[in-house]
Amino acid sequence: MLFKAKFKTTVAIEKERLQLWNDYNTYKKVELSDELRSYLALKERVESIPFLEKKKEIEMLRFKGSPEETMLKEFQKLQKNKKLNRYFETIPSADLERFNVISKSGKLENLIELETFVKGGQFKANRLAFKKQKKADKENKDVWEKTEAYLKKKKYDDLKSSPDVLFHKRFSKSKNYKNFLAIDDSALLHQFEDLKAEIESTKFKDRKAYLEDVKRYEKTEDFKLLLQFDALDSKNDIQLYLKYNDTDAFKFFREWTPTFEVVFIKIDLEIW
Repeated sequence: MLFKAKFKTTVAIEKERLQLWNDYNTYKKVELSDELRSYLALKERVESIPFLEKKKEIEMLRFKGSPEETMLKEFQKLQKNKKLNRYFETIPSADLERFNVISKSGKLENLIELETFVKGGQFKANRLAFKKQKKADKENKDVWEKTEAYLKKKKYDDLKSSPDVLFHKRFSKSKNYKNFLAIDDSALLHQFEDLKAEIESTKFKDRKAYLEDVKRYEKTEDFKLLLQFDALDSKNDIQLYLKYNDTDAFKFFREWTPTFEVVFIKIDLEIW
């Protein structure tokens, strides 16, 4: 059996040649263009390891598991601390305000001074001396209740049982005040205040919002470069250049100069 070889028709060959010639002209035009230079520069940039690593790093960022989340959780934990809550409830209380007013009034210092006089032996000595004088001098008309010693003792008793002093003594032994003293200027309080200041800062809020933004990469300058590259990469002329670059497809056009050429207006298929 004889097999008939299939040969391309002249029309098909000419059509392919013309297409290749057009592609060659387009290739040369693109080869010398600023657009290609921009494309190649962008290609080198967006396909570089530092660029890709930076893109991956930004896209992988998450608020969950970040130092910022750890900081926020620690602060929220401290917000539930019973001792701190009691401390912050005590600070604006009327009881603490009254306690501080009494402490600064001088009443307590006066009480201590009078107590030293009464219990330190001076009051007892004055009373004994008064009695001796009365016994030695029958004409002595002095009254004990009008003596300085008696008046000091009475003032001491009155002050000791006064509402302010009794309140001060009671509040100083209360759980709220003991907790206030334990927390005030403590490491725990400083930790809470430092975390609070950090978390309420604009810097922290901006960082948190950035980490929670799933489109954060799209807001970078690198993403703009990537869009520029994609736009150029999608152009037909650029793709044509890439298709033929580093190939021998145009070797004939580069190396040969035609000496004779016939352009057919209409091809006679019986001849060709």
